[in-house]
Amino acid sequence: MAIERRGNRVYYYTYRRKRGRVVKEYGGYGRTAILSAQLDAANREIRKQGQLSRKTDRDLDQFELQQDRDWFERIDRIVAVALELSGWHSVQRQWRKKRGSSMNVSTANPPLSWNSDELIAAVGKPSKESLEQAKAGDSVAKASIKEYLAHPAARALYGDIGRHTLNAWVKLIAREDPAISGGLIRFACDLRAALTGPNGGVLEQLVAERVVLSWLFVHWAESRFAGSASELNRSECTFQLKRMELADRKLMNACRTLAKVRRMKLPEVLALVNVAPSTGGVADG
Repeated sequence: MAIERRGNRVYYYTYRRKRGRVVKEYGGYGRTAILSAQLDAANREIRKQGQLSRKTDRDLDQFELQQDRDWFERIDRIVAVALELSGWHSVQRQWRKKRGSSMNVSTANPPLSWNSDELIAAVGKPSKESLEQAKAGDSVAKASIKEYLAHPAARALYGDIGRHTLNAWVKLIAREDPAISGGLIRFACDLRAALTGPNGGVLEQLVAERVVLSWLFVHWAESRFAGSASELNRSECTFQLKRMELADRKLMNACRTLAKVRRMKLPEVLALVNVAPSTGGVADG
């Protein structure tokens, strides 16, 4: 695209490739030529900004997808360590009991509710003033928080990472809608209880939680794709489909693991794997 001057007149031409040749096309003269050149320049800038915006969105989606992968990999490593400490080893990507190793592993206390409201009703919550004073280093407030966390329901309220993850998913999906939020939490709690079963052990509950959280991931990924499928370009559509494939694969793996746990009657090793990293303070549920 170029402006050409011939004498006192200004002409505007565009160039395009046709059948392997560059063809020059007339676009007007005088004021029309100048306006056409400005319009084409503006359109080029709009296309450039659109490309940059789509690239930014793709990079952000790729970052979120990598975070999802890293989270699942950390969970896999934790479960692998727990199984190895319990006398199991991996053979051709399958976990098998080592010959001669004992199945007797000390178990943790029975897990409590996954519902924050039920835990708060059972033990309450420390005041904001106490939490702020404890963060500031007040010894009396720290002792009060320590005494509060001696209650099993308090430890479950603040220390159950699976419950914190559930709340994060619910907040992301429900978007502050109280009906959807409450319904999701109750449904997830009921689903975890159903998957664990009335006589399920602690390890069964741990794997059941993985199934529930993976189930949330699957439906979140599918809902995002369904809500924007008509607006996605080819690369964005491919990315969304890969994310759904990853989520579905993780859910199926968790379901197969739960089935193996039930079939093999694995030892309860939640005490070996349910260790929350230090966050520098008490997290608010």
